[in-house]
Amino acid sequence: MNPSRQPAFSILELMLVLAVSSILATIAVVLYQDYVQTARLGVLDAAILSIEPFQEAHNLQSGEYAQGSWHFEGPEDESLFTAIGWHPNDKNADLIVQVSLTEDGFQVRASNSFNDAICREFPSRRACPATP
Repeated sequence: MNPSRQPAFSILELMLVLAVSSILATIAVVLYQDYVQTARLGVLDAAILSIEPFQEAHNLQSGEYAQGSWHFEGPEDESLFTAIGWHPNDKNADLIVQVSLTEDGFQVRASNSFNDAICREFPSRRACPATP
């Protein structure tokens, strides 16, 4: 063995490491995006579920459910707060909520600026039927 020659990686070994690293990075990015999407939908669902006790209290006092909306951009649309006293814990939340009445309860639709949306019917808590 020549003492002046140092052991080194070949170009083939470097290319193989880069290829494997690229594949792993691609998988990680896709999984992270799914995680972020799931987290955003979880925030919407939590906001929807937090409206139920306010609506039930309003129903006990007045004999009917209330309708209204709440928008994260400011006080110009806080009719849901006026009607039942509800607003999200984080007033700056990226959240738009619309409550409408149905035959036997109410329906809550929540969305955000990423075009994620969830809808639930109450008191059953089922997902809203798909609209054609």
